[in-house]
Amino acid sequence: AYYRKSIAADWTDGPDIRDSAERAAALADDLPQPERDLVVALSARRRGDSDEAERIFRSILHRHPEHVEALVQLAEVVFHDHPRSGRPMMESAALFRRAVEIEPDNFIAQVHLARMSALEGDVEDVESIAAHLGETARASARFTEVEALAAFLSGDPERIERLRQSLTEKPWHYTWYAVHGVMRYVRDPAGAMSLIDESADESFLLEMTVPALLATQARYADLRAFLDARHASQNPTWDLYEVFVLTSGAVPPDPQRLTAAVERLARAEPSRLLSTSPLPPYYDITEAVVAFERDYFVALGLIQLDRVDEAREIIASLEGRGPFPGLASLHTDAVA
Repeated sequence: AYYRKSIAADWTDGPDIRDSAERAAALADDLPQPERDLVVALSARRRGDSDEAERIFRSILHRHPEHVEALVQLAEVVFHDHPRSGRPMMESAALFRRAVEIEPDNFIAQVHLARMSALEGDVEDVESIAAHLGETARASARFTEVEALAAFLSGDPERIERLRQSLTEKPWHYTWYAVHGVMRYVRDPAGAMSLIDESADESFLLEMTVPALLATQARYADLRAFLDARHASQNPTWDLYEVFVLTSGAVPPDPQRLTAAVERLARAEPSRLLSTSPLPPYYDITEAVVAFERDYFVALGLIQLDRVDEAREIIASLEGRGPFPGLASLHTDAVA
């Protein structure tokens, strides 16, 4: 039950993703071997050790080739974690397809396959998955995401308008998933932007997708105006996000703006950053983690401003912190 609770938390942004997996691992001794291995592998992944999780999932499949849960969880590792080390997420497609062959209604596999088919421009496959999920999971926000993929891949203005109208009658997170899907898998930032023009203020998390969409469309004047309008709120999370955007390489260098944003961010109290975060109160994200994140981005900004000596002082202080439980090699990787 704790294993499933961790899986559910991953799909609902629950704060107990790692805690539930660790409780499952602590209680797993009496489970059959494949299920015990599943629990241990998930706990490893929740600690950030994706390589160990992948090793265990593959060992389960070596012994039980048609173990659907192992197939799906291994595919999740490949899809979400492989790109962080320069490996293609598309290698997960064969695993997800095999899971669907064995268990046609597997929801997790269907959603991920729709995303990859959208990336490949396979309209027919996305339409097929959307039709299937429409029968088995119509109430899910992830069905709305797949429906959005199908609508924007089709290019049918009437269908897109129907989608847009349907989103006005649903909670904000349905729009968030639709925007995320169209932006990331259809690669249509203008289309994604059209879904939130009138609803960005419904959620801080939804609002924070706007700078990325503007930057991707090279709408730099609109991006600057959008960020300027948020300075009045004195919300330090926006300062952190502005430094992230300005140092990302996605926008032209702007030393004056970056200097101002870095100076504001450097003054931000960790407690204030934590309280203004758009994310749920994940157990792993403490004031110490947030302070590390703040200083990391301040150093990144200083480097881009060629204030390298100041940045080196911060890097030296970062080296003495961490590691952070549940965040794997974040500390080491960020310093490096």
